[in-house]
Parts: sequence; C-alpha cells; structure tokens
Amino acid sequence: MKSKLVPAKEKAFIRLIDDQSPIVHGALLKEFRALQQEGIRFLNAVSHKNKQLAPHAKVFLKELLGEDTVSEFITFIRGMDYDLEQGCVLMERTINPGLELAEITVFLDAVSARCRELIVYPSSIRERCRVINRVLFHECGFCCNPDYDTNPNNVFLSKTIERRQGFAISLSILYILVAKRLDIRLELIDIPGYIMVGCFLEKQPFYVDLQSRGAFRVADELYAILVSQNMDPNVSRFGPSNTGEIISLACQQLVEQYALDNQAQRVDLFARFVDEFEHAHYRHVIP
Repeated sequence: MKSKLVPAKEKAFIRLIDDQSPIVHGALLKEFRALQQEGIRFLNAVSHKNKQLAPHAKVFLKELLGEDTVSEFITFIRGMDYDLEQGCVLMERTINPGLELAEITVFLDAVSARCRELIVYPSSIRERCRVINRVLFHECGFCCNPDYDTNPNNVFLSKTIERRQGFAISLSILYILVAKRLDIRLELIDIPGYIMVGCFLEKQPFYVDLQSRGAFRVADELYAILVSQNMDPNVSRFGPSNTGEIISLACQQLVEQYALDNQAQRVDLFARFVDEFEHAHYRHVIP
C-alpha cells in the first residue's frame, strides 16, 4: 500500500537523510519506496535546494531508480515513435529522475492559454508568432544565454523554464511546443553555428531568431550568416530537422557542455544517446 508524505515525515527525513547507519539508511529507503513518486519528488527537491544534503538525496535517488531512466530513454530512442515533449522529459530524467512530464506541460499550457487571449482572429501565422514573442520574451522574460556559458542546464527544458534562460536549442523547443498548442506547425532549423525556428506555412517562409528575442529573419539573412562563416550557402541547409534530430542535437550539445564542465561520466552518457539515435536512423534507412 502506498504511504503518504506528511510534514512530520519530511522533517524526520531531513534529520536522518545523512545518517551513516546502515540500519537507518535501509529504513529510509524502505519509506521512500513506499512513498513512490512522492518520495522521488521529495528527494529531488532536497538534491536541488539543500547543498549539504544533496549528495545523500542523490544516493537514495540512484538506489530507487538505478539505470531505469537511462533504459527508458534508450527504449524511446530505439522505438523511433518520437514525441518532442516526451523525448525532452525522458532525456532530462536521465539526470533529474524525479522530473515529471506534467511539470513542463502545465507551464506550456499556461503560456499557450495566455497567447490565445492576445491573438485576434483572423490573423496570419507571423502575427500569431509575434504574440508568442510577446508572451515568452517580454511577459515571461526568457532570454538566450551566450554560447560561452558552460552550464548544461541551458539545454534542459525544465531548467530553461525555471531559470527563464537557455541556449537556442532549448528556447527553440519551448517555442515549437507552445506554437503546437496554438495549432501552428513550426520547425527547428540547424544552421551550422546557429539554431532557429522556421515557419513554412505561408507563401514566404520566415525564421524566428531565438538569440535575438524572437526577431524575424528571411532567407537572405540566413544566407548571409553562412557566407560570413565561409560556408556554402546551400538552400538545403535551411531544411527542417525532424523530432529525432532535434533531441539528438540537444544530446550533442550536452556532450559539449559536460565536456567543458569536466564531467566525463555524463559526456559518455550523452555520447551514448547520440550513438543510439544514429544507429536507430540507420536501422530505419537500412533494415
């Protein structure tokens, strides 16, 4: 039978969580297992909010969840039935096991509801994207962190939402998921060294530059970016990335960020995920 987490239990856990006695540790582990998701949420909160107790909370999380979150994400990758929102949550849960899809869904639903309040119909896709810009970048205060910021949290969707800042990859995903709730299909465009969101629903495509708080760009400006980097301005570079490619790209960025942060184990973990995406793709192309 599932136990219930009450304030008295929380206080007891805080007092005992760093106790070195194997008997106490075993008793706490049994309690956390009985609490199920409530226990995981409690431990996850401690690991983020209490620096002194965080290492002990993470030990319990590892014992409760083990490699399950890693296996769950690999199963998702190999299944190739990709959902962007679910994939981002599963990816982040390999590091933050207590994260739940609902934590992100509630925020995205609230932002899209606010956008609906402001959209006046009939309106073009571009006009609706202007409303998304207003809500995300002005009302919510989101901004893009510079590339030289090595904090991996800039890639994770829940951390981007919590901190109101992230890299272009996480802001693009956030933008696409809000637009999806407004029945607008947008695409992630991965130009070398520059990630943005593309819209191909109107006669003339346009691009949303997340590094410039949602400024709209046209194809000529994208050509100029490539030329400035001495790259071939081939129109094929402006094509959309599919869902698997988006999540794989996020994993690649995490490999880079964890390498800069000298976290070798996590570099290996996310490099493994990138390999899994590549193998899944080749199995699909060459059965």
